[in-house]
Amino acid sequence: MSDLPARFPPRQAGKNSYGIVTLTHRSPLYDAMDAVKRRQYARLPHVFVYNEPRDRPKDDTDLIYVSSGVHPIGAPMMLEKFVWFIDRYLDREPWVRCTHIVRGNTSTFLNLPLLARAIAELPQRKCYAGNVDWAQFVSGRCIIFSRDAARRLADWYRLRAWLKSTVADDLVIGKAMRRMGIRMRNMPTVFLDRDVIPPDGAIAEMLRRAPLIRVRNDKDRMGIDLPIWAALERVSNRLQSEGALPP
Repeated sequence: MSDLPARFPPRQAGKNSYGIVTLTHRSPLYDAMDAVKRRQYARLPHVFVYNEPRDRPKDDTDLIYVSSGVHPIGAPMMLEKFVWFIDRYLDREPWVRCTHIVRGNTSTFLNLPLLARAIAELPQRKCYAGNVDWAQFVSGRCIIFSRDAARRLADWYRLRAWLKSTVADDLVIGKAMRRMGIRMRNMPTVFLDRDVIPPDGAIAEMLRRAPLIRVRNDKDRMGIDLPIWAALERVSNRLQSEGALPP
């Protein structure tokens, strides 16, 4: 078992602290979005978790869950590789010092200044937070777990993994949290999914009010999503340098 880099301590958010786990896979689109995340997350604990048939040369913050799964971003792979991360790394540096684990996916931009404010308000136990869908579950776009909730999820799933559920991972997680009596906590989320690239002024307004921004335009993801990601990074950096967002 290789060590993860621990050059940066958990990111503080009030009395809480966190690191980020991105569940992803390799493709030109996802690699480009993840490149923005790598720059965003450069000074806080983070990993990118892939599932592939074999290990390979990779960045020091990349992890490979070796699996024969044929759908790297669908059910049950998203949940399987997150549970694998919990079992293997949750009690090791730097994750052992995190009160919360942010489980993200590649298509969601994490607005770190507002995300830290939101995490500062979360409880350190029985925490299951993010964008609540249909008043039933926290969407897999981004889920924030306290350590105990993440551990209990892994224990719950391990006993049922033989079922190999084809249900989306966020629905399965929602069911597990209900069974364990862990309630949902909602976070403001902006959705950019109308095949339009917003102007910088609109992007700035989003960044001032939402910790989570979902970017998925199925009409032309390379031609629409990637310019949006570039704008999110550019405008976020400008606002922080101007003091309009916390650094």
